[in-house]
Amino acid sequence: MYVIHSLDLSDFRDVGRLFVREFPAIDDNDFATAWSAIDLCSSMGLYYNSTLVGFGLVSCGNVAFLTIDEGHRGGGNGTRLLNAIQDTCDELTLKPVNCDRVISWYKRHGFVISCVMPFIHQDIPTCIMTWVRCTSPNSSRSTTRTASWSGSVASDEGSMSSILDDEILSPSADEILSAVGRLRRGGEI
Repeated sequence: MYVIHSLDLSDFRDVGRLFVREFPAIDDNDFATAWSAIDLCSSMGLYYNSTLVGFGLVSCGNVAFLTIDEGHRGGGNGTRLLNAIQDTCDELTLKPVNCDRVISWYKRHGFVISCVMPFIHQDIPTCIMTWVRCTSPNSSRSTTRTASWSGSVASDEGSMSSILDDEILSPSADEILSAVGRLRRGGEI
Protein backbone atom coordinates (compact mmCIF):
# COMPACT_ATOMS: atom_id res chain seq x y z
CA MET A 1 0.00 0.00 0.00
CA TYR A 2 1.30 3.47 -0.93
CA VAL A 3 1.34 6.26 1.61
CA ILE A 4 2.59 9.85 1.22
CA HIS A 5 3.66 11.98 4.15
CA SER A 6 6.08 14.78 4.95
CA LEU A 7 9.72 13.89 5.01
CA ASP A 8 11.50 14.13 8.32
CA LEU A 9 15.20 14.73 8.88
CA SER A 10 15.47 11.12 10.05
CA ASP A 11 14.56 10.05 6.48
CA PHE A 12 17.95 11.27 5.22
CA ARG A 13 19.53 7.82 4.88
CA ASP A 14 16.67 6.47 2.76
CA VAL A 15 16.35 9.65 0.70
CA GLY A 16 20.13 9.67 0.17
CA ARG A 17 20.15 6.07 -1.05
CA LEU A 18 17.32 6.73 -3.50
CA PHE A 19 18.95 9.98 -4.64
CA VAL A 20 22.22 8.15 -5.42
CA ARG A 21 20.34 5.49 -7.45
CA GLU A 22 18.27 7.99 -9.43
CA PHE A 23 20.48 11.05 -9.98
CA PRO A 24 23.98 11.52 -11.43
CA ALA A 25 26.88 12.65 -9.25
CA ILE A 26 26.80 16.05 -10.95
CA ASP A 27 23.67 16.79 -8.85
CA ASP A 28 25.30 16.03 -5.49
CA ASN A 29 26.07 19.67 -4.61
CA ASP A 30 22.53 20.77 -5.45
CA PHE A 31 21.12 17.94 -3.33
CA ALA A 32 23.34 18.85 -0.37
CA THR A 33 22.32 22.49 -0.59
CA ALA A 34 18.62 21.63 -0.87
CA TRP A 35 18.66 19.13 2.00
CA SER A 36 20.49 21.57 4.27
CA ALA A 37 17.57 24.03 3.82
CA ILE A 38 14.74 21.50 3.46
CA ASP A 39 11.16 22.69 3.81
CA LEU A 40 9.83 20.05 6.18
CA CYS A 41 6.17 20.86 5.57
CA SER A 42 6.36 20.60 1.78
CA SER A 43 8.97 17.89 1.16
CA MET A 44 7.17 14.57 0.77
CA GLY A 45 8.04 10.91 0.72
CA LEU A 46 6.20 8.13 -1.08
CA TYR A 47 6.28 4.91 0.91
CA TYR A 48 5.33 1.40 -0.13
CA ASN A 49 4.86 -0.93 2.84
CA SER A 50 6.89 1.51 4.98
CA THR A 51 9.78 1.63 2.48
CA LEU A 52 10.66 4.96 0.84
CA VAL A 53 10.18 4.55 -2.92
CA GLY A 54 9.93 8.20 -3.96
CA PHE A 55 10.48 11.70 -2.69
CA GLY A 56 9.95 15.32 -3.55
CA LEU A 57 12.50 17.62 -1.92
CA VAL A 58 11.36 21.23 -1.56
CA SER A 59 13.78 23.93 -0.47
CA CYS A 60 13.18 27.68 -0.45
CA GLY A 61 10.05 27.32 -2.59
CA ASN A 62 11.82 25.21 -5.19
CA VAL A 63 11.10 21.60 -6.05
CA ALA A 64 14.77 20.70 -6.04
CA PHE A 65 14.33 16.96 -6.68
CA LEU A 66 11.39 14.70 -7.40
CA THR A 67 11.75 11.02 -8.21
CA ILE A 68 10.02 7.69 -7.96
CA ASP A 69 11.98 4.42 -7.82
CA GLU A 70 11.83 2.76 -11.24
CA GLY A 71 9.88 -0.24 -9.96
CA HIS A 72 7.10 2.02 -8.62
CA ARG A 73 6.65 4.34 -11.59
CA GLY A 74 3.40 4.45 -13.47
CA GLY A 75 -0.03 4.23 -11.99
CA GLY A 76 -0.02 7.90 -10.97
CA ASN A 77 2.51 7.77 -8.11
CA GLY A 78 4.43 10.79 -9.40
CA THR A 79 1.23 12.76 -9.80
CA ARG A 80 0.09 11.88 -6.28
CA LEU A 81 3.48 12.89 -4.87
CA LEU A 82 3.52 16.21 -6.73
CA ASN A 83 -0.10 16.92 -5.75
CA ALA A 84 0.77 16.32 -2.08
CA ILE A 85 3.57 18.88 -2.39
CA GLN A 86 1.28 21.36 -4.16
CA ASP A 87 -1.30 20.95 -1.39
CA THR A 88 1.20 22.49 1.06
CA CYS A 89 2.31 25.46 -1.03
CA ASP A 90 0.93 28.53 -2.71
CA GLU A 91 3.78 28.80 -5.21
CA LEU A 92 6.58 26.55 -6.46
CA THR A 93 9.41 26.78 -8.95
CA LEU A 94 11.62 24.13 -10.50
CA LYS A 95 14.26 23.58 -13.13
CA PRO A 96 13.31 20.40 -14.98
CA VAL A 97 15.86 18.35 -16.88
CA ASN A 98 16.06 19.25 -20.54
CA CYS A 99 13.54 16.64 -21.66
CA ASP A 100 10.29 17.41 -23.51
CA ARG A 101 8.50 14.50 -21.78
CA VAL A 102 9.41 15.81 -18.30
CA ILE A 103 8.56 19.42 -19.16
CA SER A 104 5.21 18.31 -20.61
CA TRP A 105 4.46 16.31 -17.44
CA TYR A 106 4.98 19.38 -15.27
CA LYS A 107 2.84 21.46 -17.65
CA ARG A 108 0.00 18.95 -17.22
CA HIS A 109 0.27 19.60 -13.48
CA GLY A 110 -0.14 23.35 -13.76
CA PHE A 111 3.46 24.52 -14.14
CA VAL A 112 4.26 27.11 -16.80
CA ILE A 113 7.60 28.06 -18.28
CA SER A 114 8.55 31.34 -16.65
CA CYS A 115 12.11 31.71 -17.96
CA VAL A 116 14.00 30.21 -20.87
CA MET A 117 17.75 29.76 -20.64
CA PRO A 118 20.29 28.94 -23.37
CA PHE A 119 20.94 25.31 -24.27
CA ILE A 120 24.29 24.25 -22.81
CA HIS A 121 24.08 20.47 -22.45
CA GLN A 122 21.29 17.90 -22.68
CA ASP A 123 21.26 17.25 -18.91
CA ILE A 124 21.27 20.93 -17.93
CA PRO A 125 17.86 22.62 -17.58
CA THR A 126 16.89 25.10 -20.26
CA CYS A 127 13.94 26.62 -18.44
CA ILE A 128 12.50 27.53 -15.09
CA MET A 129 8.91 26.50 -14.44
CA THR A 130 6.51 28.06 -11.95
CA TRP A 131 3.28 26.88 -10.38
CA VAL A 132 0.95 29.25 -8.50
CA ARG A 133 -2.13 28.15 -6.58
CA CYS A 134 -5.35 29.73 -7.73
CA THR A 135 -6.71 31.20 -4.49
CA SER A 136 -9.36 33.63 -3.47
CA PRO A 137 -8.18 37.05 -2.24
CA ASN A 138 -9.32 36.23 1.31
CA SER A 139 -7.25 33.09 1.75
CA SER A 140 -3.84 32.99 3.29
CA ARG A 141 -1.52 30.08 3.98
CA SER A 142 1.59 29.80 6.06
CA THR A 143 3.21 26.41 5.73
CA THR A 144 6.92 26.96 5.37
CA ARG A 145 9.07 25.37 8.03
CA THR A 146 12.72 24.91 7.22
CA ALA A 147 15.50 23.27 9.13
CA SER A 148 19.06 24.42 9.21
CA TRP A 149 22.09 23.66 11.25
CA SER A 150 24.93 26.07 11.81
CA GLY A 151 27.46 23.90 13.62
CA SER A 152 31.01 23.36 12.46
CA VAL A 153 31.71 20.81 9.75
CA ALA A 154 32.96 17.59 11.29
CA SER A 155 35.64 15.79 9.35
CA ASP A 156 35.47 12.20 10.52
CA GLU A 157 33.64 9.47 8.59
CA GLY A 158 31.13 8.89 11.38
CA SER A 159 30.03 12.50 11.71
CA MET A 160 26.80 12.15 9.68
CA SER A 161 25.77 9.06 11.60
CA SER A 162 26.30 10.67 14.97
CA ILE A 163 24.48 13.82 13.91
CA LEU A 164 21.49 11.83 12.71
CA ASP A 165 21.52 9.55 15.74
CA ASP A 166 21.52 12.56 18.06
CA GLU A 167 18.67 14.09 16.02
CA ILE A 168 20.36 17.47 15.74
CA LEU A 169 18.40 19.58 13.31
CA SER A 170 20.02 19.31 9.91
CA PRO A 171 23.63 18.70 8.97
CA SER A 172 25.50 21.24 6.88
CA ALA A 173 25.71 21.00 3.10
CA ASP A 174 29.36 19.88 3.39
CA GLU A 175 28.41 17.03 5.72
CA ILE A 176 25.56 16.00 3.42
CA LEU A 177 27.88 16.07 0.42
CA SER A 178 30.37 13.88 2.29
CA ALA A 179 27.63 11.39 3.20
CA VAL A 180 26.37 11.24 -0.40
CA GLY A 181 29.95 10.64 -1.56
CA ARG A 182 30.19 7.67 0.80
CA LEU A 183 26.94 6.28 -0.61
CA ARG A 184 28.23 6.66 -4.17
CA ARG A 185 31.36 4.69 -3.20
CA GLY A 186 29.16 1.89 -1.85
CA GLY A 187 29.51 2.84 1.79
CA GLU A 188 26.87 3.54 4.40
CA ILE A 189 25.93 6.62 6.38
